[in-house]
Amino acid sequence: MTEVDEPNARLIASTRVRADAAITFPRSKEYFMSVLDAFALTDRVALVTGATRGLGRAFAVALAEAGADVVIHGRDADAASAVKTEIESLGRRAWVVLGDLTEPGAADRVAADAVGRAGRIDVLINNAGACIHRPALEVTDDEWSHVFETNVTALWRMSRAVGRTWSNAETAASSTSAPSRA
Repeated sequence: MTEVDEPNARLIASTRVRADAAITFPRSKEYFMSVLDAFALTDRVALVTGATRGLGRAFAVALAEAGADVVIHGRDADAASAVKTEIESLGRRAWVVLGDLTEPGAADRVAADAVGRAGRIDVLINNAGACIHRPALEVTDDEWSHVFETNVTALWRMSRAVGRTWSNAETAASSTSAPSRA
């Protein structure tokens, strides 16, 4: 066990620790951090691109279950509304931001809209993705360009747009890219 002073308790509790680690404070207070505590996202704000179906929807709901409020990005307003309702039923806040990330300027608009609605972005899940479900020799150049624009260029633009909000903020944040095949 490690002894620390109380002002540093929050800092230590928010850093990576072993699942079985125990922290002892002066006056014999003990605080144990479980694996779930180490991954808790209570009161964090996550933006999930492509969150209206498949893996994106699953990521959005899982983040809410871990305590995060979620900005749901997608192109289908009805599907986004359904995910929003599901997240709110878990007691978390949710917002919908629509947009086609392959359009120039769309990532900047989505990031700005997300921050405007939620106040900040702490976690970015770059999930929006495209796939052509045919043999490669049958895929046209235009179809391939769409896949590349969605899976690579849009991911870069979204990461850059959200990164700009982080460089202007005082909080640490994290990003994960997980292109969906949905």
